[in-house]
Amino acid sequence: MMSFNARKLFCIPVFLIFLNFYSGAQEISTNTSSAIMRNWQNMNNNLAVTLSSDSRGFNSSIIDALREVPRHMFLDASYEKIAYENISLPAYGGSPKPSPSDILASIDILSPASTDVVLIAGSNAGYAAAILSKLAAEVYLIEESPAAAAYVEIFQELGIDNITVAEQPDINSFNDIFAFDKIFIHGAVSEISENITERLSIQG
Repeated sequence: MMSFNARKLFCIPVFLIFLNFYSGAQEISTNTSSAIMRNWQNMNNNLAVTLSSDSRGFNSSIIDALREVPRHMFLDASYEKIAYENISLPAYGGSPKPSPSDILASIDILSPASTDVVLIAGSNAGYAAAILSKLAAEVYLIEESPAAAAYVEIFQELGIDNITVAEQPDINSFNDIFAFDKIFIHGAVSEISENITERLSIQG
């Protein structure tokens, strides 16, 4: 994984998507039971089938991206048996992580293209970042909870190599190099500087 500070990009920021959930400070576990490890793909496929019939009409490519990402790895191990229900569940810190349908709805609005460089910032954003990694060229994650270190391990375990995790969990620390095609705010962030919002508003 490369650090943010090592990369400078020159794309145009055009979208800012908010998904507002707040979280605190509980430890997530990357250890899962053998039963979940054996069956997660079937359970995830069932979830994808359910979401395919959602009234919001999700793009098929987004459904396919969800099929590839094991949600249980981003939740506390005590919730792994219900990890593939379309419900909000406690994540890092015990506060709600959005339901899969809410995450997909936000990604659908964002409409990531295969050539896009996407910034996702907030708390407990690892699962959404993993889904975005299947849809965009590069994903940059500013994780404002202590889950960042765990996410690096999870992404490596899943073979995801197009997500860069920030060294410092602060969306406003990188004002001078902010140049992304799309920005996705996931969870609560302390503030977003005018420098960022002005760049977005100039581009519409």
